[in-house]
Formats: sequence, structure tokens, C-alpha cells
Amino acid sequence: MPQSKSDSVDKGFWKNPIRCPAASLHLYFLFLSIPLVIFLSVWTPPFLSPDEPGHFARAYQIAGGKILGSDGGYIDEGILRLWNYISEGHFPPQVHYSPEYRAGAEEIPWTGNRVFYEFPNIAQYSPTGYLPQALGIMLGKSVGAGVARTLILARLFNGMMAILVCTFALFWCRAGKVFMFSVLLLPMTLCLFASASQDASLIAFTSLAFSLISRQLTEGSALSRGKIIVLLVLFLVISLGRPPYAALTLVL
Repeated sequence: MPQSKSDSVDKGFWKNPIRCPAASLHLYFLFLSIPLVIFLSVWTPPFLSPDEPGHFARAYQIAGGKILGSDGGYIDEGILRLWNYISEGHFPPQVHYSPEYRAGAEEIPWTGNRVFYEFPNIAQYSPTGYLPQALGIMLGKSVGAGVARTLILARLFNGMMAILVCTFALFWCRAGKVFMFSVLLLPMTLCLFASASQDASLIAFTSLAFSLISRQLTEGSALSRGKIIVLLVLFLVISLGRPPYAALTLVL
């Protein structure tokens, strides 16, 4: 039987990855994104990613078993103490996140005292975009890490999940692979991967959905029942994270 174009590209990579760059973009992304996301997760000051206090609070709720959100909820007082410490010291332009300032942030512990925190724009989000962060929080608390270092663990879990899904999406993708590779390595994309935000999951699952559709269109064959189920689950998770996006599925 004659080989398809996608099969020849895949085999061409293993023969010579340097001369077959399109087939090796998933590996380039993997090797570039891992150190960058680790660096950003560790060195970005706490809660200075977009809406990160609310996202971290939502992940904390889910780690504690609270699945449904409302206008907010009860969280550990240590989260608010860390947020107050960062917001009072960082936003004045003359103050920098020095090693001494970082050490002070890392000394803030989990207090065990729960206080109400209002974050209505995020508290209502589905738990599907916060499972890796919740695992990081549970691990951090179990090993006795403070709030700031637990936030780093939540970022790392979130970022590594997004990187793995996006790497597979790039491997599976056909038409649009270079475009996807470029978008996934944008600084803002990597910053969201290295945060507690659900946007990391949304970007990763959207990339995977795009790759399934791209491969189907390129090969000119119908999606199998299994792939249709995977695609519908991805659309469901994306829509739960951003309900207005559900209308975009009508384009298909």
C-alpha cells in the first residue's frame, strides 16, 4: 500500500530529525518549554500572573473537596497574608522582589485558620481546569511547605501537564503545526503555563482538539468513534472553563 504523507513525515524524522524540522517540532517544543516553564514558575513573584490569587484560591477549594463555587469561599488565611505581603511591597515602583523580600514571602505558613475570600469572577469556574494545581497544593501541604512554595508546586504541576498535552498535540497535528508551535512558545503562553491559572489547561486542550481536526482534514478521512468522543470531551472541558466558548463549537 502507498504511504500517506503523514507516515512519510514521521519516518523521515527518525531517519534525520535535523533535515525534517516539521516532524520534530514537538520535541523542540518539549526541550524549550520545560526549562522556561520551570524558571518562570520559580522566579515569578507569587500572585503576579494574571488573576493568580483567585485561581490559586479556587485550586485550594478543590484540593479541599469543594467542587462547586459561588461568589467566593473560605480559604486558608495564609493565602491572604501572602497576597497582602506581595501587594503592599511590590506594586510601588521603587521596591524590587529582592532575595530578602522573597525569603520573607517564603516564611508565611499555612495557618489552618479559614477566612472568607470573595473572588466571584473565578470561584464559579469548573474544577476541570484546576486538578493539577490542586494536586500541587495537596503535595505542598503534606510536606510542610509554606504558601509561597506550595504555589510554586501548583505552578509546576499545571505547567508540566500543559507541556505534555501540547507536546502530544504537536506530534499529532498536521496542517497548522508551525502556527501551533509558534503560539505555544509565545511568552504569554509560557507565563500562563507557569501559573495557577486554568488557562494552561484551556490552551493545552484546545491545541489537542485542533490537532485532531487538523489530522482528519489533512488525511481526508472520517473521525473514528473514539476520536469523536475525545473531541467532544475536549470541547466540553473547554466550554466548562469558558462557557461563552461553547458557541464557537457551532462553527464545526
